[in-house]
Amino acid sequence: MVLALLALPAVGGCKKRQKAPADRGGSVFMRSCAGCHGPTGRGVTRIGFRVQPRDLTDPALQASLTDEQIATTVRHGKGQMPGFGMLLDASTIDSLVRYVRTLEKKP
Repeated sequence: MVLALLALPAVGGCKKRQKAPADRGGSVFMRSCAGCHGPTGRGVTRIGFRVQPRDLTDPALQASLTDEQIATTVRHGKGQMPGFGMLLDASTIDSLVRYVRTLEKKP
């Protein structure tokens, strides 16, 4: 009887809480994007880059891009940025776009 009660949580009593899309996107950003865009999204000057990566916190940039344009850039790449469409599924890209939208600095 005691063993049955102890085994109960292991069977299904502990469920992992789902992260919100922006939180999930933040994890992906840190793993896949921060190396070039920096952990804050402002862009990092790196040797070998012809052009510094875009400052994703720039309000003008944020206002000029639709969510679909950001997703397309993530999927297919643009300029020096490689595409991640073969590595990230549509749901993950959507979460990443939601996270990028949280990076906008207030004027």
